[in-house]
Amino acid sequence: MTALPQNDARPSLVGDALRRRWPIVLLTAALVVGAVAAYAFSVASTYTSTAQVLLRPTPGNALSPDSAKNAQQITVAMETEAGLVNSPGVAAYVSQLMRKDYPAASPDVDAVISTNTQIVQVSFTGDTAQEAQQVAEAYAKGFLQYRLSETQKTLDRELRQLKTQEKVAQDNLKEATADASVDRPTAQAVARVQLYSSRLASTQDLIGETNATDTNPGAIIIPASSPTKPNGISPVLLLLAGALLGLGFGVALAVWRERTDDRIRATVDPSSMGLPILGSVPAGGEDHDEDRTEAFRQIRAGVLVATDEPLVLAVAPVTDDVHVRTSCFATVELARSLSDAGRRVVVVDATAPAAGLDRVLGADHPGGLMELLAAPVDADPYAAASPASAADRAAGAAASSAADLARDVTTSLRDAQGFVVLPSGTTTREPADLVASDRMRLVVEHLRAEFDIVLLAAPSATTSQGNEVCMAADATVLVVTERRTRATEVGEALERAARLGIRYIGLVALPRRLGAVGAHEGSRGAGNDASVGGSRGAAGRSSSRPSAATAADDGSADGAGALAGARGVGRRDA
Repeated sequence: MTALPQNDARPSLVGDALRRRWPIVLLTAALVVGAVAAYAFSVASTYTSTAQVLLRPTPGNALSPDSAKNAQQITVAMETEAGLVNSPGVAAYVSQLMRKDYPAASPDVDAVISTNTQIVQVSFTGDTAQEAQQVAEAYAKGFLQYRLSETQKTLDRELRQLKTQEKVAQDNLKEATADASVDRPTAQAVARVQLYSSRLASTQDLIGETNATDTNPGAIIIPASSPTKPNGISPVLLLLAGALLGLGFGVALAVWRERTDDRIRATVDPSSMGLPILGSVPAGGEDHDEDRTEAFRQIRAGVLVATDEPLVLAVAPVTDDVHVRTSCFATVELARSLSDAGRRVVVVDATAPAAGLDRVLGADHPGGLMELLAAPVDADPYAAASPASAADRAAGAAASSAADLARDVTTSLRDAQGFVVLPSGTTTREPADLVASDRMRLVVEHLRAEFDIVLLAAPSATTSQGNEVCMAADATVLVVTERRTRATEVGEALERAARLGIRYIGLVALPRRLGAVGAHEGSRGAGNDASVGGSRGAAGRSSSRPSAATAADDGSADGAGALAGARGVGRRDA
């Protein structure tokens, strides 16, 4: 069956989740913070220092006088220069300066061009602030040294070529001069002298210009400084972020868990699977006794509004998870509340022998419902209550008088201070078969005629015995456990009830721990006058009522009238 949680429209869903499931929130936050802390403290701290280098156009480099003629050429040249910062040539200079090997293409080195400038930002990331500052400075110096060496190589190569050209020009000029030194030099010889003289002068001018070329590669305009804090986010900020993230995840998980949890919460949901929650019994000891009394008054009001008297009402736990003694406690307290309201109440223990009401009342009683149901037909004490049975057993009817009926009923029933109890008794037969018999119906109908309300303490609604008891009643109240019984279990009970014709009028929610209720066992007397109320006593009830045992000793012969006079509960007026 599909669960239909009642919290879909709860406006206080988040508040309920935080109040009830705060351990989930704290645990999730602690796990996230722990994971973040492990990460933050396992990763080694690194430091980055940056030096800014202004480049000058020099021959032999990407940024040269020839490539600095327009913006596009300068941009391409600067990108090329930045790529050379992490080149083998620069790394060799850095290794020499630092006296430590620094490989080329190191991931710790970075070079960035400042927009629309000829400035390169050279950065290095190291394990310490000092290392980062020193190596970044070394890379800046090494880069400039590399550019200077490239310029010098280029100029040296050009000078060698010019020197060669100068020598050739000098040799040619010497030869041409010798040819033109005759008395009558030819025009061709004079022209050669002029040509080589001009060529020599031009070559010497180039040599002079080359020697005068500015080889300054640039300068470090902002030296590398020692970083004051490590890279990345501060561990403190990481922990704070982890705490917030963990709390967020924890709240989301708690809300999801609260939303999907279909366990009954009587203090939040007014109903479950369409059944109203008639009342929620608080936990605790004697300090909460008045609160419990008030809770059962509310339950009493819900029962009386939903039913008509005379009433046969079954009280059954919804599943085996609700202990039968817990359910019987609810039955006894409801009987007391109904009795306080002036109703004549009898409680019939239809649970397994010595498992339910006897344990709650703290007294063993010889004889009870099971003996009455297991009696042979001829000795059936309720045979005379049915005209049809009297017709079938004309001979037996004469032997079973009203006085016999009164004595049998009086023997089986006992006074529980305010209401009458028919104990479960003992039997060697299967109780489920006994409560399914016609005699169970005869007992119920006879008690309906004598009392305003008949309460049947039933086993779990998941058992065949529990279903038979509920089928013998006019209506049934299901007993659930707060925050343990699930709505799906109530839904399954409703499905069975629809098939069997059982009428459920509501739920009674009991706490997971009843507190002082457990002390009722063993603290009460073992006789017929045992009190169910413990410390509540009989002060607020009709303490002047004579007991059932007294009525039996008086030997009253008026059957049902004797029963009425014995308990002060009286027989219902015809």
